[in-house]
Amino acid sequence: MVQIFFTNYNSLLFRYIQTYVIFIRIENFAIVYRMVWVLHNSGWYESCTHKYRYIRMADIDKNSLPDKHAPVYTIGVASELVGVSVASLRKYEEANFLLPHRTESNHRRYSQVDIEILHCVRRMIERCGMSINGLGRILALIPCWAIKGCPEEDRENCDAYYNEDIPCWAANINHGVCAEEDCRLCDVYECATDACHLKAILKRYIE
Repeated sequence: MVQIFFTNYNSLLFRYIQTYVIFIRIENFAIVYRMVWVLHNSGWYESCTHKYRYIRMADIDKNSLPDKHAPVYTIGVASELVGVSVASLRKYEEANFLLPHRTESNHRRYSQVDIEILHCVRRMIERCGMSINGLGRILALIPCWAIKGCPEEDRENCDAYYNEDIPCWAANINHGVCAEEDCRLCDVYECATDACHLKAILKRYIE
């Protein structure tokens, strides 16, 4: 038998098993190591440690949420806030529904705007029965040209203006008023938080 003493109070196993000593057989060490590695790469570890000094579930005060664009939530916390799996969050990102920030070590960080977009996406999937492709087309209909006030000459050569399958923040834009902007801070991206009421958005900016 091998005794392993966890003296690091921020360690993964200490926080969730809440014990100082774990007894394992030498032949099972590889299995335990593999388990910890899988949990670490799933984002579960990131949501329970102070290492990166980001917000954990226990630290969230709903009456004093951070700046809505600040990338403060780990993928584990975001999945708990929205009520979906980590795998689903990655799938929504691949579908271009949202743009989480990335740290220098390539870990995802979500803002309050991202969380609200995810809530909207979940409502449209669960209550309206929309598919991933259908959601992409809904987000593509957000009138970015009207929100940003793009001139006619910019629209004529803009991929986002003509593309019907992906939202503007996923389009290839290399000129015009949006070329140098951070899409995460854009009013168009924030409109996605209310995409389930697309008609209201269209009335607000087009009529």
